[in-house]
Amino acid sequence: MDFFSHALDYFQKALRIVESHFVSVDVYHDDIILDAEKVFQSMLCSGQSFDDVCSFCVKRCQILRDGPSSKPVDTRAPILQKWEDRLRDVESRRSEIEAKHAQMRRDRDGK
Repeated sequence: MDFFSHALDYFQKALRIVESHFVSVDVYHDDIILDAEKVFQSMLCSGQSFDDVCSFCVKRCQILRDGPSSKPVDTRAPILQKWEDRLRDVESRRSEIEAKHAQMRRDRDGK
């Protein structure tokens, strides 16, 4: 397992922990936003599949749109916009993400 895969595991665990504490209160909690960004970057760097990266972005957008928050709309809107932009970026880079995923699989499998 490479560095980015280890980082991804670590950040996914961190995100699960902070979400278990804060997601029912504020989906825009700073720790959730920060850890979700780290998971996203780690997914790209570790060569995760397009479907996994895209699903993660879709889920983040849904959580941010539908979840509770006491923060004002002018604070929430740019964060949601950033995740919607990330989703569009991932969709536009599909072939690049799929190629990296295939290469990472070949490297891992020693082929």
